Amino acid sequence: MRIVPVELGQSIGAYRFAPSVRPRNWPPSETKTKYGRRTLALAPSTVDVLRAHLKKQRETRVALGLGRETGETLVFSTPEGQLLSPDNLSRDWRRMMKTTGLRAVTFHVLRHTHSSALIASELDVVKISRRLGHSSPKVTLTIYAHLFEKGDAPAASAIEATLTAG
Repeated sequence: MRIVPVELGQSIGAYRFAPSVRPRNWPPSETKTKYGRRTLALAPSTVDVLRAHLKKQRETRVALGLGRETGETLVFSTPEGQLLSPDNLSRDWRRMMKTTGLRAVTFHVLRHTHSSALIASELDVVKISRRLGHSSPKVTLTIYAHLFEKGDAPAASAIEATLTAG
C-alpha cells in the first residue's frame, strides 16, 4: 500500500492498493490481475489508526532527516521508506501473536477473516470479489463457496413472499 492523495474524511477513507508483495514474488511486481489495483473504502476506526500511524511515520522520517512522505512512500515500510521483507513481517506478526497471547495464525488469515465477515453480512458477491481484488466473482465463489451456503429455506421464503404479495 502506498500513501497516495486520497480523501481521509471523517468517516470513510480510501487507500489504493498497488503492487503485490508475496514471498514467492520478491521483490514486488504488478498485481496478478488488473483488479488487484483498487481503491477501498475504509471504516472510520481504520482511518483513525492509519492517521495515527502516518503521523508517527512522518515524525520518524523528519527525525531521521528524510523529510515528509511523497506519493511513492509506502504506508508500511522501514524507517527509510523501503519495502518490508515478507519474512520480517511474518516474524514480527508471530512475535506479536505470542506477546499478546493470541492464537497463532498466519498474517494471511486476516484476509480470510475479512472475506468471511463480508460474506456473513450478505454483501453482494460481486462487491466482495472486487474488494478482494479477485479477477471475477467466480474466484470468490470457488474459494468461499462453503460460506455462501445457507440452505434452501431463504429461497422458498423469497418465492412465498412474491407469490403472496398484493
